[in-house]
Amino acid sequence: SGLIKKLYSDYAKFQIVAKKADRIFFLKESFTIPENLWMSDLEFKSVKQISDVNKEFSSSFNRGSVELRSFYNFEGVLLRGLLYKPENFDSTKQYPLIVNFYEKNSHRLHDYIYPSYSVGELNPAYFVSNGYLVFIPDIHFIKGSPGPSSYSCVISGINSLIKAGFVDTANIGIQGHSFGGYQSAYIITKSKLFKAAVISAGVVNLTSGYNALRENNSMMRSSYYENGQGRMTKNLWEDWQGYVENSPMKDMDKVSASVLMLYNKNDGAVPWSEGLAFFLALKRLGKPGWMLNYNNEGHVLQNMKNRKDFSQRLIDFFDYYLKGVKQPEWLK
Repeated sequence: SGLIKKLYSDYAKFQIVAKKADRIFFLKESFTIPENLWMSDLEFKSVKQISDVNKEFSSSFNRGSVELRSFYNFEGVLLRGLLYKPENFDSTKQYPLIVNFYEKNSHRLHDYIYPSYSVGELNPAYFVSNGYLVFIPDIHFIKGSPGPSSYSCVISGINSLIKAGFVDTANIGIQGHSFGGYQSAYIITKSKLFKAAVISAGVVNLTSGYNALRENNSMMRSSYYENGQGRMTKNLWEDWQGYVENSPMKDMDKVSASVLMLYNKNDGAVPWSEGLAFFLALKRLGKPGWMLNYNNEGHVLQNMKNRKDFSQRLIDFFDYYLKGVKQPEWLK
């Protein structure tokens, strides 16, 4: 008595939704299996799938696979990341890689990702189904250093994949939205690993962003930088140099990646002026950059027509730079 007995297992996540005297109903989901309702007896000797929703998503295109990877950042902290791999992945071959991240995502290992249009964030399911590796590393933050913390975790994670031998090091991209956009913008000023970057709704100048209002609720942005996601812990005048050092704008002249930006004028979370400053800085420095703005759109795209358009441009951009397909007219 008191011993744990293994009744049933699978590379998936489970959630019990109902239990009767002789039956258990549960949800089962993984990256390759859409969430569906299952039923079992109490001993799990007879397990049966009840529903079969979203079947078309799992059968109409290549799903690929996902695995949990472990690596150490430059400070020696053990971290995890999700590596999405194309179907029929061959470790002896090399694949183009896109890195995407936002805080911590390793707990989403068994989430089924629908191949939906982008609202600002890259959709791993689409890119994996088209021959890309997609890596989403967890970020460990040091207070007062959101930029360097992101650099340490992302670059060390990429290096761990490069050592495995299946990454095409000449064709690595990065993509981030919102705070992930800020992180991505910072990282491309510090590393020449990236050939292409797609950055949406990310702050590039912490000193100007600090003294601004969130247009959607008129709240001062200072608290966000001091005690929120910005993690600077001090106000601007207590650590002016720290705010400058953590700003992508400071080293924009070091950017070597071609950059596609998405910044909308009606964004109530991140001022559109941040994107304009980013774009104009690249242009002044003679670096390749494109900026998209969708009329009447905010922090994320709501209009389906705009989602489709941005998704296609996201695909066009990475395919051109990382896979060598023909340059689309809008990139000329």
